[in-house]
Amino acid sequence: MLWQGESVCTTSLCEPMSDGNVEPAVQGHDALGANRWTHPQLSPDPAACATWALRWHAEQWRESNYLPRQLLRDFVLRETVELPPSDITKMERPSRSEYERRLSARLNATLIGIEDCTVGVVRIRQQPGCAEAVRIARAYRDADVTRAFFVLLGEEGGDSCEECQAFYAVAGLVVRHYHDPSCMRYGERVLTVPMGVADAEAAAWPSSARSLRASERRHAWSFASKHTNDARTQLVQWIRASDKALALPHLLEYPGEVPNFMRETCDSAFVLAPRGNVEDTWRVYEALHCGAIPVVTDVALRYWRRLLPAAVADELLAIDCHFSASPSKGRARDAVTQCSPDSFAREFDLISREWRDSDETGIRLVDARQARLMSAWGAYDAEWRARLRALAAGGATDGGGRHMLIGVMSTAADLERRAVMRDSWIAPARDAALRLHVR
Repeated sequence: MLWQGESVCTTSLCEPMSDGNVEPAVQGHDALGANRWTHPQLSPDPAACATWALRWHAEQWRESNYLPRQLLRDFVLRETVELPPSDITKMERPSRSEYERRLSARLNATLIGIEDCTVGVVRIRQQPGCAEAVRIARAYRDADVTRAFFVLLGEEGGDSCEECQAFYAVAGLVVRHYHDPSCMRYGERVLTVPMGVADAEAAAWPSSARSLRASERRHAWSFASKHTNDARTQLVQWIRASDKALALPHLLEYPGEVPNFMRETCDSAFVLAPRGNVEDTWRVYEALHCGAIPVVTDVALRYWRRLLPAAVADELLAIDCHFSASPSKGRARDAVTQCSPDSFAREFDLISREWRDSDETGIRLVDARQARLMSAWGAYDAEWRARLRALAAGGATDGGGRHMLIGVMSTAADLERRAVMRDSWIAPARDAALRLHVR
C-alpha cells in the first residue's frame, strides 16, 4: 500500500489530523449495489516483497515464537527490530506520566530507519496503547514506505476497532486475532485470523503424534489448567460427579499442570477448551494443532461461527455457558458465568458414543469427526494465509478488479457471500480427505 496522506476517518470518534480537520470519507457502490466506503489515497502496490523486516513496537511476551514462526511463516524475514528493555526497576514506582515518557523513549528506538516491506507489531488493549499505536502508524506513513502492514496483538476482550479508530484510519492493513463485529466497518483492511500455538516446543511437536487417529489415543478426553475461572470450575465439578465422564479414559488436572501438556493434548481425542479470559483461547488452537477435537463453552457456537468457516465450527463440541460483564469491573473478560449441567451431560454423552461406536461402514465416529475437522481446518488455514499474502502484496482484487485494500466497509451480505464461496470449496476437500483417512 502507498501512504499518500492520512487515511479517511469515517466517524466523529476519529482523532483529528494535525490541522484539526477530519477528512470526509467517500461513499460509493459496487457492481452489486452494496454500500462501500473507499479511501482514494490508498494505492496498493502489486509488487510483492522478497523479504520483510519485523519490528516489535510492543513487548513480545508469549507471542515471541508464535508470530515469526507461525503467523508469518510464509514471509521471509530479513531482520528483527526489538523493543529495548525497560529501565524501570522492580523497586521503582514511577508516576503514570513518567512511565509513559520512558515507554515513548523506548518506542522511538523502534521507529528509526523504517524501511519498505516491514511488519509492525503493536498492542492497543495493553501497552503501548491507542495513542502510541496511532503515533507508530503515522511514523510508517511519514517514512514513505510503500508496503507495510501491522499485526495487532492482545485484543482479548478489547474493542479497539471502536475505541481506537484513529489507528485503523492510518494503519492500512491490520492483521489481528479475536473476532470483533465492530471491525467489519473496515472490510478487508482488517484481517482477523486464528491464533496458533504460543509455546515453541509445543509448536514443534512431531507430526506423527499429531496425526494419530483419535480412536488410537490414550485419552478419550483431557483437561489440565492452572488458570481457574467460573466456567472451568463448574465444568470440573460436574465431571467429578459424573460416572459416565470418569468411566472414559481421561486426564484431568484442575487446578494444576501436567509435565508435558502438548504430549497429553496430542494423545487426546477430545480436548476440553472452556473459556479463559474470553471464549477464544490458545488451548483451542493447541488442540487443533494436535489433531484433537476442541470442546468449547459457547452457546450454539455463536462466537466460533463468526470467526471460522462452518465446515470447521460444525465439528466443534459446545457446552452452554452464559457470560455477563461483572458490575464491579465492567469488562467482558471479568465475567459472571452460568453453565448448563444439561449441556455437560449432552456433550459427554456424545463423546462417549463417538469414542465407542462406529458408523455403518465400520469407521469409528470419533475418527470420522477428526478427519472432517482436520480437512476443513487445513483448507481454512491455507485460505487465510493466501489472503494475507495477497493483501500484504497489495495485489488482491475483488470481482470487479478493484484492489481489496481500498474497500473499507463491506455489508453483511458481502461477508455472507464470501463465506458461502469459501465453504463451497472446503466441503469437497473435506470429503476427499475423509476417504483417504479411512482407507
